[in-house]
Amino acid sequence: MRVAIVPARSGSKRIKNKNIVDFFGKPMLGFCIDKLIQSNLFDKVYVSTDSSEYADLARKYGAEVPFLRSAQFSDDFTGTVPVISNFLSILTSVSSEDLVCCVYPTTPLMQISHIEECLSILNDEADYVFPVAQYSYPIERSFQINNNNNLKMLFP
Repeated sequence: MRVAIVPARSGSKRIKNKNIVDFFGKPMLGFCIDKLIQSNLFDKVYVSTDSSEYADLARKYGAEVPFLRSAQFSDDFTGTVPVISNFLSILTSVSSEDLVCCVYPTTPLMQISHIEECLSILNDEADYVFPVAQYSYPIERSFQINNNNNLKMLFP
């Protein structure tokens, strides 16, 4: 089974409610869910959120929100991996044999071809895949691609 999980916390500090902010007439989260469902690449699309407002919106666009995320996994310091791991530990319908993809909600320009390409790489060449782009800052989050086409953090 292929499962997509969208982590959509409501406590953004820089851009209030960034995950549901209107972007050309649709909430950011709506774009993400629409693309995941339209792709027909996933058996289930889930949203992990701490907000009933976000949950209602996610359901409106066709995602499943089986429970609200606890405060322990909704603070400014908890990373994505613990959030997804916790979600999967509670959601017993997903097994360790299933393919789980984490897709951030702030991806309104994501195309189905991007998802297909990531899944292709994941199935053939890697244990995990994530998209990257060039940027000017902060340098502390930068990495380089080595000769084996693997990533190495410049400032681990």
